[in-house]
Amino acid sequence: MIYVDASFIIALVIEKDKWHERALELLPKLKTEDKYITEAMMIESLNLIGSSLGGKVGYSIFKYITDNYNIYHSETLIDESMHYFLKYDATLSLADCTAINTMKELGISEILSFDDDFDKVEGIVRVY
Repeated sequence: MIYVDASFIIALVIEKDKWHERALELLPKLKTEDKYITEAMMIESLNLIGSSLGGKVGYSIFKYITDNYNIYHSETLIDESMHYFLKYDATLSLADCTAINTMKELGISEILSFDDDFDKVEGIVRVY
């Protein structure tokens, strides 16, 4: 199992992103893994992709994610993620904190991300 961060999805879709080539190199790893994402992370991804490439591209990425990823839902996810938001004194976004919370709840140790803020979280290994 692997958690997929918005930074990876954005880099994969936006060719001008500095991590685009690396994202393409890492793409085969996703084919062999159960992929997880939260709604907060999906929103973060689609907002940037949509504003850069338009709504139709954003929608096609939405369909790709909903067809190929496990989207973690929990009625208490935001409330529980506030623990990490406070722990890291808002140096991690709330969306990032939903990733941490989800990973801890599901026992996921790897995150596919170009965001080095995750390096400060004990028990999480960033794949980049």
